[in-house]
Amino acid sequence: IRSTPDAGPWRLAIVGRLTPNKNQQSAVRALALLVEAGFDVALDVVGDGPERDRLVALATELGVIDRVHFHGMVDHARVLDVFRGADLQLLTTRQEGYGKVLLESMVLGVVPVFSRSPVSEEISGGGTRAVVIDPDRPEQVAAAVRGLIEDRDRWLAMVDDARAATEGLTLEAFGRRTRELLERQWGLSLAGPRS
Repeated sequence: IRSTPDAGPWRLAIVGRLTPNKNQQSAVRALALLVEAGFDVALDVVGDGPERDRLVALATELGVIDRVHFHGMVDHARVLDVFRGADLQLLTTRQEGYGKVLLESMVLGVVPVFSRSPVSEEISGGGTRAVVIDPDRPEQVAAAVRGLIEDRDRWLAMVDDARAATEGLTLEAFGRRTRELLERQWGLSLAGPRS
């Protein structure tokens, strides 16, 4: 966790397949807006896919390629290492289900900035442990990041809430919460497991 407000650049992390739906270009554009505004930020991009070359070209065009580290495909242990070094996770996916990558980062004290979905309120704790954004508005992504950088106390409180919320995650607990969520969303009662 960031020990002092000036402990080097704020580390932003993207983890996922580099595809048009994952919309990582919005995060790269947000990074450029933050740099332009004078913020010391860097971006780790973990994953590979058909958008990689476009993202490299975009970061180059926007003048932030020196602040972006493309890790490519790595094993899960390396993903967790990137999260351990990160302050914020950016997930600018246009359509996402229950993004387990958000929970993985939260366990390690990384605050997610991510797209609205049917479970975004559940994951974000209504804004107490994550920030929900419009993925197609890089200026909104940048504003969310800027808000957390400028309010370190809020960011620290969100780190604590994210860790606390993910502390008791087990497959059984996840199953119960998913069932509750689906029943609430669909307005019905699901049959239990067969004996």
